[in-house]
Amino acid sequence: MKNKIISRILYSVIMIIISIAIFTFAIIDNSQNKDYLLGLGVGFLMINIIMIVKNLQLLSNPKKLKEIEVVEKDERILKIVNDSYAMTFRITLFIEAIITMILAIFSKKDISYIIGMVIGIQLIVFFVTYVIYSKKN
Repeated sequence: MKNKIISRILYSVIMIIISIAIFTFAIIDNSQNKDYLLGLGVGFLMINIIMIVKNLQLLSNPKKLKEIEVVEKDERILKIVNDSYAMTFRITLFIEAIITMILAIFSKKDISYIIGMVIGIQLIVFFVTYVIYSKKN
């Protein structure tokens, strides 16, 4: 479990570096995207700082670390989480498909094509992961 926490900390450090890059680019950028990029950079930065503090606290508290480990290995919770991911994926695809059709009706074909491509990529990734997991089992 400690290795998992350390990898989460490393991930957060990488995300902090990316958010600092976004923030720096936003300061330099004088386009309409400046406010959006500033908010994105600051938001990523704050979230990942909080995650690092949380994970460092977990590493320093063996009792809490053990509790988290038990919760993360609970099969009932894992099933609920996996079912939630699956349902979220289905609902998201459905909403994206409806938005694509609505945009096509209102002659917003460029955005419609982009969302359609996202749907296609999601389905390809789903198919690839399905094949990989079915071979493991």
